[in-house]
Amino acid sequence: MDQFPLSRTLVIIIAGVALIGILGMAVLSAVLLSNPAEQTITSSDETVAAIAASTMAVLQTDQALNATMPPILIIPSSTLAAQATETQQPLTPTPTNQFVATNTPLSIYSPTPSPTPRLLPTTALPPTLQVPTVSVGGSGGSSSSDSSEVTRCNWAQLIEDITIPDGTVLAPSTRFTKTWKVKNIGTCAWTRDYSVVFDDGTRMEGQAFRIPSKVNPGETINVSIEMLSPENEGEYTGEWLFKTPDDVRFGTGSTAKNPLTVEIEVNENAIGIVYDFVLNYCAAEWSNKTTELSCPGDEDDEDGFVIRLDDPALENRIENEPALWTQPEAITDGLIQGKFPAYNVQAGDHFRATVGCLDGYERCQVIFQLKYQIGDGPVLDLGRWDENYDETTTDVDVDLSRLAGQKVKFILMVKADGSPREDAAFWLVPHIHH
Repeated sequence: MDQFPLSRTLVIIIAGVALIGILGMAVLSAVLLSNPAEQTITSSDETVAAIAASTMAVLQTDQALNATMPPILIIPSSTLAAQATETQQPLTPTPTNQFVATNTPLSIYSPTPSPTPRLLPTTALPPTLQVPTVSVGGSGGSSSSDSSEVTRCNWAQLIEDITIPDGTVLAPSTRFTKTWKVKNIGTCAWTRDYSVVFDDGTRMEGQAFRIPSKVNPGETINVSIEMLSPENEGEYTGEWLFKTPDDVRFGTGSTAKNPLTVEIEVNENAIGIVYDFVLNYCAAEWSNKTTELSCPGDEDDEDGFVIRLDDPALENRIENEPALWTQPEAITDGLIQGKFPAYNVQAGDHFRATVGCLDGYERCQVIFQLKYQIGDGPVLDLGRWDENYDETTTDVDVDLSRLAGQKVKFILMVKADGSPREDAAFWLVPHIHH
């Protein structure tokens, strides 16, 4: 009886140790299952052997309680594992006295590892295409510094109507010269083989204008064509185009197809003036003694100049009719002259004008002369008028009957009378009256 309590106590201790072992194995398995990437466990055979050993220990304890307290026999775990193996076929584990860790994962949790993300190579986007902006000008075209320009070999730009602006009223059968100032805005030069020809509308007896000298791109030229107003009253328009040596026609505007135009109104109430020198003043060839002058001129040009004045202030009054300011070259006895295109003089024609000095130029002292030339013949006089600033003007009336039937080039000339002064000379409404 004295041994019974001690033996029973030992059995209880051994059973408790076995139970603790079993619980420890369960906890270890749970931990390893929750961290499959780091698990280190024994093979399934070794696990079975350990469980069998614990079970045999419990059975042995129970036998000891029913015996008459024989000595406690502790059976090695290897023997128990062997016995347990015989009952668990077809498993044939290798006997061992300790757990051997392996890297073999449990079959109940075998996740497929996620593939490592792979960065695709970066493909550069193609560069943005820069589409050129086409810039087209108005009557002649303009350009922008940040865009591709439209270019053409043959292209003109109308700068201004120098004479006979649109809507000019003329008497029937009045001879006049239409002059356009035109710029070459193409890429090809206009040679002497280029011309300006009639294209549509009313010709008004105009003839083709041949380019007198080479006009390079960027240069300007005055195109002058002599015409005759129709006999009947009404409004008339004539259209003219440039023509290349290859008979290709071109003009102005964004398409280089717009013509040069002349638009007039014929009215019998305008009868009397058959040629207007103011309307045709830039059709004339202006020069001093040695130099050709531009038309219109520049008021500050010491070489001399010609300018149209629409409301001139004369030395004795202000006029509402147009005049030509003809300033001679600023030298002693300097001059300025304009030779006009040939005019077919008729019997009964008279040259008429008013001459004098402009208001405010009190030192003005000049000589007015009217000359003429037939063909390539000598230059001859028709009249002379001396003027100074005396608050009076002179009316001029020259009978041209002796030149009837001939084509005459009239020349308006102004000379400085001695040293240059404020020689602001004017011709008020110079014209041929029939």
